[in-house]
Amino acid sequence: MSIRHLIHHRSVHNKGMTFVELMIALIITAILLAAITAMADALGTLNESSDDRLQTQSEVRYAVLRLTDLIKHANLICSVDDVNNISVWRSDINGDGAINAPELVYVERFNGGLRIVEFTTNDAAIMAQVIPLASIQNGSTRDALTASCTERVTSLISQCNNISFQLDVAPPWSNLASISFVLSEGTETYQCEVKASLRGRADDWLDDFGNVTNIEYN
Repeated sequence: MSIRHLIHHRSVHNKGMTFVELMIALIITAILLAAITAMADALGTLNESSDDRLQTQSEVRYAVLRLTDLIKHANLICSVDDVNNISVWRSDINGDGAINAPELVYVERFNGGLRIVEFTTNDAAIMAQVIPLASIQNGSTRDALTASCTERVTSLISQCNNISFQLDVAPPWSNLASISFVLSEGTETYQCEVKASLRGRADDWLDDFGNVTNIEYN
């Protein structure tokens, strides 16, 4: 057999991939695809985690600013329920020297989060109705406003735990309010607290028993 014939014989038998080589190539390809898929999933999870963290940080910043501003500029802290809410007489909008529905704001726990609730109505009589502090403190005002007014809700923190409302002294003599809550990110938890003081409590509008006296402006 000539050398030319041997070369031709070998080239014919070596043309293409063997079955074993094909299987090895497929296995390597499958491993590479699995690795790429796992990497893509990991990057997607990381992006989702980063987005959630940015959302939480944004909510906390907004909550701190909103709560601090609300309490700092309020006339009075009317009531506190360590479990559910704190109520604030925001300002004397109509100048009648008394608390009315549009002037009352609640910061409250709701569905595992923290929110602000204000009240609006087109009924002039309800808007002008004087709300006694005692009814705010015993909880009846909250139910009455829900029934007669439209709630304007602002979400502060969508998900948090262990919400607590604390005051330095009992309302309406309170100057300092503290609202604390716990945030969770994966296996980690963070304790957050918002503290704010009234810039000028409306002591002139309170009698010796802590009731708001109806002072008409001149």
